[in-house]
Amino acid sequence: MLQPDEEFTINTLSGGTPKRPGVIKTVHIMLGPTYSKDLVQVETSDHARLNIRLSYNWKFSVDHNDQKDA
Repeated sequence: MLQPDEEFTINTLSGGTPKRPGVIKTVHIMLGPTYSKDLVQVETSDHARLNIRLSYNWKFSVDHNDQKDA
């Protein structure tokens, strides 16, 4: 329950393939999917244009042995 001086913040995120701004509007942002994909256009030095489909899995990796004292 919100207090009288509190309000929701709507987060607007890019989404879709290829990515477009403002596709996702949400109040809650999770850490994200484990799989992402996008279409990327690059241009080489000799002006050749390439459309690359980029697909990847991602995760957070934490080294618990490398903790610093606060």
